[in-house]
Amino acid sequence: PVDADSTVLKSLVKQCDYLSKTIEWHLMANHLFANAKALFFAGCFLETGQAENWRNKGLKILRSQVREQVLPDGGNFELSPMYHRIQLEDLLDIINIATHVPVIFELTEKDLFYWRRVASKMLSWSAVMSHPDGEVAFFNDSNMEVASSHAELHEYATRLRIVPSREVGRSSEIRVFDLSSSGFIAVSMGDTRAIYDVGAVGPDYQPGHAHADTLSFELSINGQRAIVNGGTSTYEIGETRARERGTSNHNTVQIGMDNSSDVWSSHRVGLRAHTSNLQVTKSVSAVSVSCEHDGYRFLAGRPVHKREWFIKPGQLQISDSISCKHYASVARFRIHPDLKLEKITNDNYKIVTQTGNFFARVSIIKGQSQIDKSTYSPKFGLILETVTIAVRLVEGQSTIGFSWQEGEHV
Repeated sequence: PVDADSTVLKSLVKQCDYLSKTIEWHLMANHLFANAKALFFAGCFLETGQAENWRNKGLKILRSQVREQVLPDGGNFELSPMYHRIQLEDLLDIINIATHVPVIFELTEKDLFYWRRVASKMLSWSAVMSHPDGEVAFFNDSNMEVASSHAELHEYATRLRIVPSREVGRSSEIRVFDLSSSGFIAVSMGDTRAIYDVGAVGPDYQPGHAHADTLSFELSINGQRAIVNGGTSTYEIGETRARERGTSNHNTVQIGMDNSSDVWSSHRVGLRAHTSNLQVTKSVSAVSVSCEHDGYRFLAGRPVHKREWFIKPGQLQISDSISCKHYASVARFRIHPDLKLEKITNDNYKIVTQTGNFFARVSIIKGQSQIDKSTYSPKFGLILETVTIAVRLVEGQSTIGFSWQEGEHV
């Protein structure tokens, strides 16, 4: 306990009293969860007459928001791998204090049992949505060096005797991880992982961290990130923020100059894409995933984008189609800046390492391609230069293939 007469305690009490009266109900989501955690902690640690009220208020919100914000597959409902890790650490902190603080009458064993089960699912989700390098996939306002690493969260959970709800570790066999409750499918084989965005942009009432990235994907090959979304360098309203949330900053199809969801300001979304007809087919050595979305339904003819990923050891093929064939459409595939792209012919490229070693081959099976300059933002305040393969759809269709030697590490 802090000395009751200390300046620190008086300041903390003042801050907590203010927070208890200004809870961010207008923002909800991660803001509300953080408010509840702060009140719960204050109510457990500070010896003041208001502590019980703070603790009860925080606990009441936590009880409702854990159920509201964590989806059946363990994903945070804002669908951002970075914010998912932040919330997971918050939940582990809550479990930690609830386990070790002297008797809290308002807290029940039922609460703790449920929270531990949720944390177990969240831990598995974090593992699936991580690349082999241990860092998050760049969907919906995600970047590095903000949230704790998956390894750190796993170690923390282990100390609390919480284990993942399912094994996600490395396997030479091709494996499918169905996170369709939160809108993702991941396919893994060895140190190669593909992660597909096949769901909503976020919760209907608070999609503030959403990007116009429907049916985008990321791919790591033999432990090295290869095909990447553009990332997030800023939350400041302006051209950079608009570009980084836009469809052109992601590995998906853009019709004309429009975004698949109407992202605007810094954290606003208007008309948004909805996915449908998700199909996942797995054989012993290959996985096919197909899905479509209606994000361009505001255009004449209400065009629908359909994408199919076909992956097997050493090969990924992506086929795109737009139901209204007359629209000028382009599929983009951004190369990680640690790699270089070299043109062989109009329809063939090779990806090499910075030292010039062969990494992967790219074949344009259908469509017209070119190399465009682009950017990659792995953390706030950092924008790196890279390149994108832009494939123009012909008669509403395109197909691109990536091939590599499985098991050859960079």
